[in-house]
Amino acid sequence: MGNSNSSNSREIRTKYKGGTIAVGVSADKTSQNALKLAIDYLVTPPTNDVVLKLIHVAQRSLSPRVSPGNGEAFDPIEEMLLPFHCYCTRKRVPFEIVILEDHDVAEALVDYVSCHGIENIIFGTSSRNGFSKRLFKTSDVPSTVQKLAADFCNVFTICKEKIWAVRAARRRLPAIPAEFTYM
Repeated sequence: MGNSNSSNSREIRTKYKGGTIAVGVSADKTSQNALKLAIDYLVTPPTNDVVLKLIHVAQRSLSPRVSPGNGEAFDPIEEMLLPFHCYCTRKRVPFEIVILEDHDVAEALVDYVSCHGIENIIFGTSSRNGFSKRLFKTSDVPSTVQKLAADFCNVFTICKEKIWAVRAARRRLPAIPAEFTYM
């Protein structure tokens, strides 16, 4: 069993290594699994040339942020991102936190991937079966991003600490002149 996992790791590293790497993060455990596998499979030592992007999409709301009453500003997003920050620091992986605001999480991620030339994006997902998806008619973010992501982006879906699905890029990232990139 350990041998197949190491051969899977080698295959992923050789086939998909290089390029920019982003991990979609949220408050659930599946995002932590996605970050762990992203670091284990895609970030190869030395990691000085790769900056891992941790992307969180905060859905816009009309209600203001609530402060705890002691005069300090309370930011639930910063608190939610703390375990990801600690894990990257402990593994000595350079990272950048990106917080997007949009009503549609998948659309915000697809736009970010396209505009910033992200070549690998990794998501965690729960292990819901097809019956429960049809019963509750839910659209999950990883499958929507897999369908809509730019054709130069590899999309990985992680379930139960294993790579569950990969949508491979169909072409290389095109060269984009510096004046057309978004900052």
